[in-house]
Amino acid sequence: MISIIIPCKNRLNHLELTLPLTKRLLGECEIIVVSYNCPMGTSDYVSKTFPEFKVVKADVKPEEWSLSHARNLGYLASKGDALLFIDADTKVKSDFISKHSL
Repeated sequence: MISIIIPCKNRLNHLELTLPLTKRLLGECEIIVVSYNCPMGTSDYVSKTFPEFKVVKADVKPEEWSLSHARNLGYLASKGDALLFIDADTKVKSDFISKHSL
């Protein structure tokens, strides 16, 4: 199984556009959104709209942002044999996994 990890801080508007596209991959993947102390309600939005996704909350100071830390938090929550990291504004196509499979 592949785990797709999506770090996010202050990008809820992007997730609202991209997560429906990412959801198509759910049968093949575990999808993890890392809300990096996002004040926009990202965790609540993802939990309510996509309950099948895993949400990881990073409780850090509001001014902090570390992409590597966010990715590591997603990794620690993952169960996949392989990891794919995408950004909150990444629009995946239906053949995304087949083109990126190991």
